Amino acid sequence: MKKIGWRGRFGALSLPAMAILFVAWFPGVSPLVSVCSAEVPDPVMVRLLATAAGMDPLGFAVVPQPPTLSSFVRQPSAAVLLGKALFWDMQVGSDGQACASCHFLAGADNRAKNQLQPGLNGGDGAFGNNPFTGFIDFPGFGPNYTLTANDFPLHLLSDTTNTNSVVLRDTNDVVSSQGVFNANFLGSDPLRMHDTGSPVPDPVFHVSGVNTRRVEPRNTPTVINSVFNFANFWDGRANFFFNGVNPFGPLDEISRIYENNAGVIVPQTLRMPFASLASLATGPPLSEFEMSFAGRSFPDTGRKLIPRQPLAFQKVHPQDSVLGLLSRATLNPDGTVSGNPGLNTTYRSLI
Repeated sequence: MKKIGWRGRFGALSLPAMAILFVAWFPGVSPLVSVCSAEVPDPVMVRLLATAAGMDPLGFAVVPQPPTLSSFVRQPSAAVLLGKALFWDMQVGSDGQACASCHFLAGADNRAKNQLQPGLNGGDGAFGNNPFTGFIDFPGFGPNYTLTANDFPLHLLSDTTNTNSVVLRDTNDVVSSQGVFNANFLGSDPLRMHDTGSPVPDPVFHVSGVNTRRVEPRNTPTVINSVFNFANFWDGRANFFFNGVNPFGPLDEISRIYENNAGVIVPQTLRMPFASLASLATGPPLSEFEMSFAGRSFPDTGRKLIPRQPLAFQKVHPQDSVLGLLSRATLNPDGTVSGNPGLNTTYRSLI
């Protein structure tokens, strides 16, 4: 067993903290006994160890704020209200997709139907196979398929403790999150939730020629505690520095925002730190897989939303911690919610 210095691995720990560490990692074994293999840590003891070492839950941590935020946001509480409305509103997507459609449970996606992607990032458009092995080990996989517990793991070994054992089945399909139907953006109807679009036959996501919703290349990460992420998206492309335009931060050297300087519109370079969530937020609303018909722009989206009632097609719980006071719904004595959908305001007023 490789020896690890306690001070080097954990910093300076007190003797009680060391004892808790031993008990947590080696339950039932005296801290004075030499142990060569660790068992599964006891989470209660790990929590005690963390407390003894001076660690607190993230609820006590200071949320990092961009130092120049006040130059762009006059009232943070209003921005929180606007942001939550936009996050949950199905009107933001071209055909009813909200950000929250994929982040509904524990901040992630627990849907089972139509959640498979064949490996398009690797150039593979066939479901259920692995092009590197030539075998089709999941012949039932395809668009609109409903996943079951028996489908997992996708990569199955004859000996799960030995990575060199015989592979019993495998696929490069990705369990991900469904998004929009394949269509070109034509415009918005003020009386309809959905944008007006021209359907495009989808070469991958269809059943007998009938389009299904497209499925994204990667599955949905949780949004819980994501404010503490240095970068966002699985590949980190939502940059720590927000450029005001897209997810790529300073990697997009020509990105500019525009400032009204005494009536003169002047292009400015923005590099706002601690803002990877802002970088992230510029991606999904225009993604042709996630939320948008092809060709829609942010000005198109803004013109659609600004005059509208937020969440106009969804009931908002009157006790919602942020939106409740503006809810048009009613909380019944039995705990159910009835009444009118939406908020008692417009996006123009919120902005």
